[in-house]
Amino acid sequence: MADRSLLLGQQESEADDDEYVDVFTSDLSVLQKLRLLWDEFVVRRQRQRHVFGVLFATVVVLGAWRLLLLGAVDSEGGVFDDGARDAPADWAAPRLPPHVAPLGYALRVAVSPSDFDSGFDSDADFNSNSNLSSNLSFNGSVDIALALALPTRVVVVHAAAGLAVAADSAAISTLVASTRGNGEVAWSTVTVPVSAIRVDAANEYLVLKFDRPLRAGLWSLHLSFTGNLSTSLPAGFYRSSYKTATNETRFLANTHFFPTDARRAFPCLDEPSMKATFQLNLTVPRGLNAFTNTPPVSELTLENEDLKTYVFNATPRMSTYLVSFLVSDFERLSGTTHRNISISVLAAPDRIDRAHTALHYAVKMMEYYESAYKIDYPMEKMDLAAVPTLSVGAMENFGLVIYKEETLLEDKQVSKEQSEQGIASIVAHELAHQWFGNLVTMKWWNDVYLNEGFATFMTAKAVHAVEPTWRHQDTFFFGEAANALFLDASEFTHAIAANVDHASQINEVFDAIAYDKGSSLLRMLEQWLEDVAGRNYFMTKIGEYLQTYAYSNAETADLWRALDKPGLNVASVMNDWTRQPGYPLLNVSGDPLSAGFEIQQSRYFSNGRRSTSTDQSWSIPLRVYTYTRSGVRIGGIWTQMMTGNQTITISEEDHVFLLNPGRKGFFRVQYPDWVWALFSEWALSHSLAPVDVAGLMSDSFALSFSGHLEDASIPVVVFNSLFDETDRVIWKTAVLDPIVTNLGWTETTTDKTTHHTRALLRAEVLDQAVAVNHAETVSRALAYFQQLKNSSNSNSNNEPSSFPIHLTGLIWNTGVMYGTDQDFEFVLTAFFRLIATSSPSAHTHVWMFVKERWSDIISRWSDSNSNNNSGTTWTKVNQFLEQLVAMFVEQSAILEAEQLFLVGGGGWFVPPLADVAIKKGLEIAKRRAEWVKLNRRTVRDWLKAQSL
Repeated sequence: MADRSLLLGQQESEADDDEYVDVFTSDLSVLQKLRLLWDEFVVRRQRQRHVFGVLFATVVVLGAWRLLLLGAVDSEGGVFDDGARDAPADWAAPRLPPHVAPLGYALRVAVSPSDFDSGFDSDADFNSNSNLSSNLSFNGSVDIALALALPTRVVVVHAAAGLAVAADSAAISTLVASTRGNGEVAWSTVTVPVSAIRVDAANEYLVLKFDRPLRAGLWSLHLSFTGNLSTSLPAGFYRSSYKTATNETRFLANTHFFPTDARRAFPCLDEPSMKATFQLNLTVPRGLNAFTNTPPVSELTLENEDLKTYVFNATPRMSTYLVSFLVSDFERLSGTTHRNISISVLAAPDRIDRAHTALHYAVKMMEYYESAYKIDYPMEKMDLAAVPTLSVGAMENFGLVIYKEETLLEDKQVSKEQSEQGIASIVAHELAHQWFGNLVTMKWWNDVYLNEGFATFMTAKAVHAVEPTWRHQDTFFFGEAANALFLDASEFTHAIAANVDHASQINEVFDAIAYDKGSSLLRMLEQWLEDVAGRNYFMTKIGEYLQTYAYSNAETADLWRALDKPGLNVASVMNDWTRQPGYPLLNVSGDPLSAGFEIQQSRYFSNGRRSTSTDQSWSIPLRVYTYTRSGVRIGGIWTQMMTGNQTITISEEDHVFLLNPGRKGFFRVQYPDWVWALFSEWALSHSLAPVDVAGLMSDSFALSFSGHLEDASIPVVVFNSLFDETDRVIWKTAVLDPIVTNLGWTETTTDKTTHHTRALLRAEVLDQAVAVNHAETVSRALAYFQQLKNSSNSNSNNEPSSFPIHLTGLIWNTGVMYGTDQDFEFVLTAFFRLIATSSPSAHTHVWMFVKERWSDIISRWSDSNSNNNSGTTWTKVNQFLEQLVAMFVEQSAILEAEQLFLVGGGGWFVPPLADVAIKKGLEIAKRRAEWVKLNRRTVRDWLKAQSL
């Protein structure tokens, strides 16, 4: 044991020696022993401070491995295992071979302008050099420490098209020991040449083949590579630019590797379970800065003084998609947490003054998560970078989160309240991932809903903890939960536990079902567990789960086991919700003269399709409040697990029962008509919590829309009870706001604790008022629109003094909806930003525009969203089409969309997977048209009776 300890360099203390004795004598698997050795020696000891340190550490750990498993090898032939006749000789499966695992990467990347050697002025600002607008290229090399659990004649790495790997650089090496005459062991490196390289374009593999089987053990693979920075696709390592305040163009390069684009930047084992450490060296032009997941330990200026190399600390073990680096002229705004963790926002020099809100909330959220998880943030620092171009709103890279700049920096075009809430939410979401997703990562993309759902779930908790007056936990219902209930009611929805067999399918599972339904189910699970197991049980178990799987990978089943306790069977309950599509409708039946109610479940469809309880069923954690018929709540909360086709009976004379108080259950509830009438009275008298009124509003309108609620007056009667309501949680769920004159266009109250939520409500209320042509609101908005138009036509850079700048979007919408033909032409260039309005005239204009200009739209989208490697990405076009056709109420438009996109023909181009999007949209449109046909007269009569 002492000799092994000396070999590993562990002479510091007897305790250190004991650690390694445990590794050598334990029953851990081969790969587990290797990972433990690597972690202890390389990562936790922080031995490597630059690339040579990493290579030295690899060699030393390799020596330990050779002694541990093989003993001293006295010839170079000992690196082969010729007796392993079943050693893999090729690989074509869509998943990497499980017997090869990475332990660590030493990655070197260098960037420069394509004409770097001809006329670059090193003394000038790099970004101001006009030559940079030509192609940028990068080059580099990587040494990957690999653990071979079995003999093999093939090693597979990912490398996407466009990344050129030099075949003559490919080499794999290991250490060989020979025994001298005096008994001493001498070590030498043996390099085994690659006999052939096969390119597997379908799987984006480089398959490295060897003439003889490599022995099981630790090896080091070396590859050199070059590539071009993408300028059309924000994936892999790509270039973008921004304009300064003086209209100067400046360039930057950054990475976006999620989900499978690390392979565009360097050869790697690009699957989430292939965790390893990463030590980066970045060589960049002297006028730029380099950032990555960890802090730099040194900065070296090269001899020609035009380049400098940043040497960064090694990361802990993590997945390839979380590696990130950024080369730019960005500056930083920094702060620290109470544990002295450095938090910085990185932004362009003339934008850094808009980073204060992001920094404030990053510090607050970091402190909250450390407290909530009971686990210290595992990295040395946290940087939040605001870049101009990103294919998503933000990406949670470990220690270097990349944001699209409009999501992170303060925006003076919206209200202060809207800006603050948006920044706080997206910062909270990405920082939640640092533990759930980064520290503990899914084994494969099947479980992506858990990764994103959990971050969305924690966002609501974090924002509520930091800003309790915003009531973010309540507003979760009308945001994420309501959206999930809407989408998951479609006949064309999917189970959130999606089956992903190939990397090409991964992007298909990243939708609102993953984010919003996933988070909604976690809220329901937390509520159930706290009801039956006690307060804080859920978060305590989450912390234990994160500790157990730290720096490793887990599956959904691992989480369910961690949350379970005898008698609960969490996995069985949650599998009902994750493995089948849709959600239940609970039908409550009971006569006003009887002494009880019966509850049954069936799947809810928004298109009116009826299902029986035998089609699908869920294990539903029921929560029930009991009220007297006068609206007085009595007793505590009643809970029960409703399973299968079970019918539940609640019998208490003269009492009424509210199911799902707090709206954390993911289902809808249908009550008898007389109960709906009581709820309307109670809403008017404020006997119900705002979130419950919002829930009743949501359910009544949804059930009316789907035809489950035959009396169309019920939702409008519930709505009628809200004329004097000013709670944002309720009004965000409602259709119209007759209190628009109460809120006005500017704040007049003196209670500053309500200003944030009132400002958000004001924007939402005015938007609704415009949508239904509220005369006073439209008139004033059109006046503001003319001011905006006149200001733009005069080429003035200043907005009119009376212009409510935070309501700009609303005012543009008004100009489109109610302005003249000239007004419409004026906003045509911004037209697609305005399609979110539900106005019939707006969607009609858009549909006409799409039909007339479809070929131009397709051509322009193809040019701006394609590359030579993966073709055009049509996801956003399909989302646009789905949203557009869902607004149809005219039968002619519905038939026209079906003919063009589903029947086809006539040379009309249909994007890939557009048929699914169109079917989803038309499902809503058809139900909308049917509802209008059946209930137009009822609603019209009610509106007349209310003098509306």
